[in-house]
Amino acid sequence: MTAALAGAWVVALAFAAAALSMRARVARVADAEHELRGALTAFGLGLERLARTAADGGLALSLEAELERARTALTDLSRRSVDGQRPVPLERLVRSAARAWAPPGAARAVRVDWAAGDVTLSSAPGRVAQVLGNVMSNAVEHGDGPVAVRAVEEARGVRVEVTNATHPAPPRVRRVTGRGRGLRIAGRAARAAGGRLVVNTESGRTTAALELPVER
Repeated sequence: MTAALAGAWVVALAFAAAALSMRARVARVADAEHELRGALTAFGLGLERLARTAADGGLALSLEAELERARTALTDLSRRSVDGQRPVPLERLVRSAARAWAPPGAARAVRVDWAAGDVTLSSAPGRVAQVLGNVMSNAVEHGDGPVAVRAVEEARGVRVEVTNATHPAPPRVRRVTGRGRGLRIAGRAARAAGGRLVVNTESGRTTAALELPVER
């Protein structure tokens, strides 16, 4: 066997091993997608029952936005739609996300000031939940002091602002891992929902504003 032929066999074997590894990985992803889809369906049914029967609907409310967020992540993983997408009031989604990241008694408060009227999301509620979950988690985990959420009407839609004080940056300390990823996901989700996310830091405060066109 010549050196060239031996080299060709080595390359072929390497490609075959890589193909088998990729096939096994795809199978594991498909299995995980199947299990997540079933779990989220059951979780959604349980949440509906909790909302109907619980004396205090606060727990059910706090989970709604995160359920929408998880369903949308599953959509991205499986590249197909997830059952259960329904029109969702934007105010309810915002208050759900706020409660999820700062439940009663939490050290960090999240205050919601809603002045945007009645707005219903007939499409992409999961994308909006992705934006809200990521910007609120960043504000609660990486900011300082209470988090203020303010929603106002604009000429072409609604603007939802999440504002918090920023920690003073210690010298020679790297940015917290994961924060940039969350904002990138939020920005992409905002565009998928037909809007945009604008983040601004000034005078020791950071504001992440979701500008969303809506029909009333």
